[in-house]
Amino acid sequence: MRSMKFLALAAALSLGACSDNNAKIDGPVVKKDTTATPGSDAVFPATSLLQTVVNKYQLPQSGTDYPFDFGSGPKNKLGTLVQVLNGAGFNLQNNLDETVQGGAFLLLLELFGKSLADDANTGVEANLGTGKGGAITDAGAPAPNFTGTGEFTIKTGTTTLKLAGKITGGKLTAAGDLLITIPAGDDASKYPLVTIKKGRLEAIVADSATSAMTSGKINGLLPWTDVTTKIIPAMQVSVDKAYKDPNTAAATKTLMKTLFDVNGDGTITVDEITNSAALKLVLSPDVDGGSGTLDSMSVGMGFTAVKAKIVK
Repeated sequence: MRSMKFLALAAALSLGACSDNNAKIDGPVVKKDTTATPGSDAVFPATSLLQTVVNKYQLPQSGTDYPFDFGSGPKNKLGTLVQVLNGAGFNLQNNLDETVQGGAFLLLLELFGKSLADDANTGVEANLGTGKGGAITDAGAPAPNFTGTGEFTIKTGTTTLKLAGKITGGKLTAAGDLLITIPAGDDASKYPLVTIKKGRLEAIVADSATSAMTSGKINGLLPWTDVTTKIIPAMQVSVDKAYKDPNTAAATKTLMKTLFDVNGDGTITVDEITNSAALKLVLSPDVDGGSGTLDSMSVGMGFTAVKAKIVK
């Protein structure tokens, strides 16, 4: 269901990347106040090794899929949320696939360093992108070419952000905050951006057209303030519109009424979504992001990427 696409991407972590001094990763760490120096003596590598575009995200189906230990045991609250929504009849994976394949949400990842086999000082630049030269899709974006030879441009008005880490035995591990676009609502120009803190990116990397990044995994912490001020309000607009749409299936409307419209007034509000009995347990923070209290939601998902030409 299109109205629920934003939930699938609330991991999707189809994202840019920001640096984080607190990221726990061996190798250079990108400082928050610079995009040029990833560590005390290390310099962000200048040589581009591999340009890629994420062609597939794999949502967790439960809280035990793609977990990460941020200090209080392995967790993935996003997986619990997806499990609840799947049980309610929403196929979030299909929605996410359509968003990526339609070119509305593309993540460009470019690796810098000396070797794709072993490199103690690896840099990753992340950009939101658009397909180049393809037919315009229903999502209003050029259709992406995921064959390994496609050309992509950096999305206008976005910032190139950086992660830093290492490659060991062909496995990339990088750390930094993550910036995510959440495609909520029907107006792409108003999609909210949220920041995933203490982000971690892992993947097997290779100079291969269709297997440039495999076994990919993205983890991080979503600050609860972003959930309450950005995601839930955006969710309300989409869900309420679908609820009032005469073309929405009767069974879906009945489900929405049961889940959200508790007073039966025909309108689904932010408070009704926030306080939904079915979602309340998963719409709550589960990790301490550094404040001494539970102030963030753990997220994790898988991904793959193919080679790309990033036109700058």
